[in-house]
Amino acid sequence: MRDIKFRAKALCDNEFVYGDIIHYNRDPRREKWVIQEPETGIGSDVDEDTIGQFTGMKDKNGKEIYEGDVVRWVELRCDDDLTEPSSYFFREETSIVNFENGIFGVKNEDVFDVLPLCYLTENYFTSDQDFTEEDFKEALGYCNMQNPPRSLKDIYMVEVVGNKYDNTDMLE
Repeated sequence: MRDIKFRAKALCDNEFVYGDIIHYNRDPRREKWVIQEPETGIGSDVDEDTIGQFTGMKDKNGKEIYEGDVVRWVELRCDDDLTEPSSYFFREETSIVNFENGIFGVKNEDVFDVLPLCYLTENYFTSDQDFTEEDFKEALGYCNMQNPPRSLKDIYMVEVVGNKYDNTDMLE
C-alpha cells in the first residue's frame, strides 16, 4: 500500500512538519490547514503555499521525495555532431518536483511535458539504454563536473538537494 503523507512549513516556527493533512473550511473567515503528526496526534497550523505530498519515491540516497523538492540528476548524452574530443558527455540537470498531468515529475529544457519522477528513481534509463561502460568512461574522461557520477548506475538517478521554499537560489 502506498504511504500517503504530506509536509508543510509550520506557521509557528517555519520548520517542516510531516503527517496527515486536515483542511478546516466550515467558516471561510477561519479557514486553515493543519498537518497532524501520526505518532503524537499533535497538529500544527501550516502555510498552505508550502504543502507538498510525498511522491512515494526515494532518491539515490534513500531520502523521501516530496512535491516542492529541488532535485539534481546527471544525464549521459550523445551528440552525433561532436567527433572530437568525445561524442559522449554528461549534463547535470536541476528541477523542482511537481504534480502535473496526474504524475509526480520534473521539467527541464528538453522536456515539453513532465518527465515522470519514477524514470529518475528506479534505474529506468540505465537498464534500457544503448550506453555502454566504455561510453561512460569516455564521457568521464572529459568531465569537468565537481561531483561526477561514479558509475553508469548513477546516471539518471535523482538526488534531493533542497526545496523551493528554502533554496530559491538553486534554480537560478
